[in-house]
Amino acid sequence: DISHESPVYSPAQMEKGGIHYCKHPTVSKLPPTPDETRDFIALVDRLQKEIDDLMEKREDPSLPRPLVGVHCHYGYNRTGFLIVCYLIEQLDYPVKDAVAEFNRCRPPGIRHDHFIDELHARYAGIKRVPTL
Repeated sequence: DISHESPVYSPAQMEKGGIHYCKHPTVSKLPPTPDETRDFIALVDRLQKEIDDLMEKREDPSLPRPLVGVHCHYGYNRTGFLIVCYLIEQLDYPVKDAVAEFNRCRPPGIRHDHFIDELHARYAGIKRVPTL
Protein backbone atom coordinates (compact mmCIF):
# COMPACT_ATOMS: atom_id res chain seq x y z
CA ASP A 1 0.00 0.00 0.00
CA ILE A 2 1.86 3.06 -1.24
CA SER A 3 -0.95 5.51 -0.46
CA HIS A 4 -0.39 8.03 2.30
CA GLU A 5 -3.96 7.63 3.53
CA SER A 6 -5.41 4.84 5.63
CA PRO A 7 -6.76 2.06 3.43
CA VAL A 8 -10.51 1.58 3.01
CA TYR A 9 -10.02 -2.08 3.91
CA SER A 10 -8.72 -3.65 7.11
CA PRO A 11 -5.04 -4.63 6.92
CA ALA A 12 -5.60 -6.89 9.94
CA GLN A 13 -8.35 -8.76 8.06
CA MET A 14 -6.04 -9.15 5.07
CA GLU A 15 -3.34 -10.61 7.32
CA LYS A 16 -5.91 -13.01 8.80
CA GLY A 17 -6.75 -14.08 5.25
CA GLY A 18 -3.12 -14.85 4.49
CA ILE A 19 -2.24 -11.64 2.65
CA HIS A 20 0.89 -9.96 4.00
CA TYR A 21 0.30 -6.18 4.25
CA CYS A 22 3.08 -3.61 3.89
CA LYS A 23 2.70 0.17 4.09
CA HIS A 24 5.10 2.34 2.07
CA PRO A 25 3.42 5.78 2.05
CA THR A 26 3.95 8.27 -0.76
CA VAL A 27 2.33 11.65 -1.39
CA SER A 28 -0.53 11.90 -3.86
CA LYS A 29 -0.03 13.77 -7.14
CA LEU A 30 3.78 13.85 -6.79
CA PRO A 31 6.24 11.39 -8.29
CA PRO A 32 7.92 9.41 -5.51
CA THR A 33 11.33 10.77 -4.52
CA PRO A 34 14.53 8.89 -5.32
CA ASP A 35 14.69 7.78 -1.66
CA GLU A 36 11.09 6.52 -1.73
CA THR A 37 11.85 4.72 -4.99
CA ARG A 38 15.00 3.11 -3.57
CA ASP A 39 13.10 1.95 -0.48
CA PHE A 40 10.22 0.60 -2.59
CA ILE A 41 12.60 -1.41 -4.76
CA ALA A 42 14.32 -2.78 -1.66
CA LEU A 43 10.92 -3.75 -0.20
CA VAL A 44 9.86 -5.57 -3.37
CA ASP A 45 13.22 -7.34 -3.59
CA ARG A 46 12.86 -8.44 0.05
CA LEU A 47 9.33 -9.72 -0.60
CA GLN A 48 10.48 -11.56 -3.73
CA LYS A 49 13.24 -13.23 -1.69
CA GLU A 50 10.69 -14.28 0.95
CA ILE A 51 8.54 -15.75 -1.83
CA ASP A 52 11.56 -17.57 -3.31
CA ASP A 53 12.33 -19.04 0.13
CA LEU A 54 8.69 -20.09 0.56
CA MET A 55 8.67 -21.75 -2.86
CA GLU A 56 11.79 -23.76 -2.02
CA LYS A 57 10.19 -25.05 1.19
CA ARG A 58 6.83 -25.98 -0.34
CA GLU A 59 6.01 -29.64 -0.49
CA ASP A 60 3.65 -29.11 -3.42
CA PRO A 61 5.50 -27.15 -6.15
CA SER A 62 2.36 -27.07 -8.31
CA LEU A 63 0.79 -24.42 -6.05
CA PRO A 64 0.86 -20.97 -7.66
CA ARG A 65 3.63 -18.56 -6.76
CA PRO A 66 2.46 -15.77 -4.44
CA LEU A 67 2.37 -12.32 -6.02
CA VAL A 68 3.37 -8.86 -4.87
CA GLY A 69 0.52 -6.39 -5.32
CA VAL A 70 1.04 -2.63 -5.35
CA HIS A 71 -1.58 0.08 -5.08
CA CYS A 72 -2.00 3.76 -4.32
CA HIS A 73 -5.41 5.43 -4.30
CA TYR A 74 -6.32 4.80 -7.95
CA GLY A 75 -3.47 2.54 -9.05
CA TYR A 76 -2.20 4.56 -11.99
CA ASN A 77 0.29 7.34 -11.25
CA ARG A 78 2.30 6.53 -8.12
CA THR A 79 1.74 2.81 -8.62
CA GLY A 80 2.78 3.02 -12.25
CA PHE A 81 5.74 5.21 -11.46
CA LEU A 82 7.17 2.82 -8.87
CA ILE A 83 6.48 -0.30 -10.92
CA VAL A 84 8.13 1.31 -13.95
CA CYS A 85 11.13 2.24 -11.76
CA TYR A 86 11.34 -1.39 -10.65
CA LEU A 87 11.20 -2.63 -14.25
CA ILE A 88 13.97 -0.20 -15.21
CA GLU A 89 16.28 -0.70 -12.23
CA GLN A 90 15.82 -4.40 -11.52
CA LEU A 91 14.77 -5.91 -14.85
CA ASP A 92 16.77 -3.64 -17.21
CA TYR A 93 13.81 -2.31 -19.18
CA PRO A 94 14.40 0.86 -21.19
CA VAL A 95 12.18 3.71 -19.94
CA LYS A 96 9.90 3.69 -22.99
CA ASP A 97 9.37 -0.08 -22.80
CA ALA A 98 8.74 -0.05 -19.04
CA VAL A 99 6.10 2.69 -19.41
CA ALA A 100 4.48 0.82 -22.32
CA GLU A 101 4.40 -2.43 -20.31
CA PHE A 102 2.66 -0.76 -17.36
CA ASN A 103 0.20 0.94 -19.74
CA ARG A 104 -0.55 -2.43 -21.35
CA CYS A 105 -1.12 -4.15 -18.02
CA ARG A 106 -3.04 -1.30 -16.32
CA PRO A 107 -4.80 0.71 -19.03
CA PRO A 108 -4.69 3.58 -19.59
CA GLY A 109 -1.42 3.61 -17.64
CA ILE A 110 0.25 6.56 -15.95
CA ARG A 111 -2.12 9.48 -16.49
CA HIS A 112 -0.13 12.51 -15.36
CA ASP A 113 2.53 13.78 -17.74
CA HIS A 114 4.75 15.07 -14.93
CA PHE A 115 5.18 11.48 -13.71
CA ILE A 116 6.29 10.40 -17.21
CA ASP A 117 8.54 13.46 -17.46
CA GLU A 118 10.18 12.57 -14.14
CA LEU A 119 10.83 9.00 -15.31
CA HIS A 120 12.57 10.29 -18.43
CA ALA A 121 14.53 12.87 -16.46
CA ARG A 122 15.60 10.32 -13.88
CA TYR A 123 16.43 7.39 -16.14
CA ALA A 124 16.90 8.64 -19.71
CA GLY A 125 18.94 11.71 -18.88
CA ILE A 126 16.45 14.06 -20.51
CA LYS A 127 16.85 17.45 -18.92
CA ARG A 128 13.84 19.25 -17.54
CA VAL A 129 12.77 22.40 -19.33
CA PRO A 130 12.11 25.27 -16.93
CA THR A 131 8.48 26.34 -16.83
CA LEU A 132 7.28 29.91 -16.68
